[in-house]
Amino acid sequence: YNGTGSAITLTGTYNVVLYANGSSTPASPINLTGSIAAGGVFLLAHTDTPAAYPSVTFNQTSGSLTFNGNDAVALRNGTTIIDVIGQIGNDPGAGGWGTDPANTTDNTISRKSTICAGDTNGTDAFDPATEWDGFANGTISGLGSHTANCGGGDVARQPVAGLHVGGRGHGGGALGAREAHTRDEAPVAQEGAAVEAAGAADG
Repeated sequence: YNGTGSAITLTGTYNVVLYANGSSTPASPINLTGSIAAGGVFLLAHTDTPAAYPSVTFNQTSGSLTFNGNDAVALRNGTTIIDVIGQIGNDPGAGGWGTDPANTTDNTISRKSTICAGDTNGTDAFDPATEWDGFANGTISGLGSHTANCGGGDVARQPVAGLHVGGRGHGGGALGAREAHTRDEAPVAQEGAAVEAAGAADG
């Protein structure tokens, strides 16, 4: 979600990285391409996801977007973390972080409308319920849209991006400003933008 009032260019700057199974080292970045219009969102999904959600238009897909509930996912501007889901360097086990329904395994989490900045500290403790609303796995209502109640209308004080993290047991998923299986929304760079993404389960 881009709440800055101006379009944000993603190409050459923004990327998404995964930290699998408690690793402190990110996998190769998924470089984002295109831009996010003011008030718009960007949907990044695993290559298999569009077939599962034919009613949703995704902005970008990647076969590298594979993760489950115990993998941390970060949105970055270059190498600077803009937002993160999970705790980098920590493996919570197959149950993931949090408690149902706001849990990162086999659920959908959506960023609360009152959260106006991303979690830039990827190594601190992560409790999804603090900044995310939880829904049943596979919920796609609202995927591709986001409302930020941050004062001054729907303009976020800082960029807010979103990650829709696919839960385990599903062939694909999406990261974005709002949506299913471990659905996650977070801030995007200091310019303010949000990316939605979902990934396939990595087992």
